[in-house]
Amino acid sequence: MVGIEFLADLARQRSLASAALLFLLLVDEIEGLVFVALGVLLHRLDLFLQAQDVLFPAIVLVAGAVSLVRNWRRPPAHQPLPAPEPLDLAVLARRIGASR
Repeated sequence: MVGIEFLADLARQRSLASAALLFLLLVDEIEGLVFVALGVLLHRLDLFLQAQDVLFPAIVLVAGAVSLVRNWRRPPAHQPLPAPEPLDLAVLARRIGASR
């Protein structure tokens, strides 16, 4: 639970660590989507592996640009960030098990 709270708090901040986390997540997600599209759906795993010389640097540039732009656009200083919601197991269990 402490790890999840740490990552959620880090994602709300506009810091270098937040930009690095976003960068790694974007690289992983984009690479995974391309793998699923080429390797799994089109059954062209060889094309995915051959394209890595061009594909991976392009993904790194896109993810780096997105994370830097997000980090540059800091929220105004007069608006405080919202307080993180407590991640208590009892609260989560009530939400999941609530009647619909």
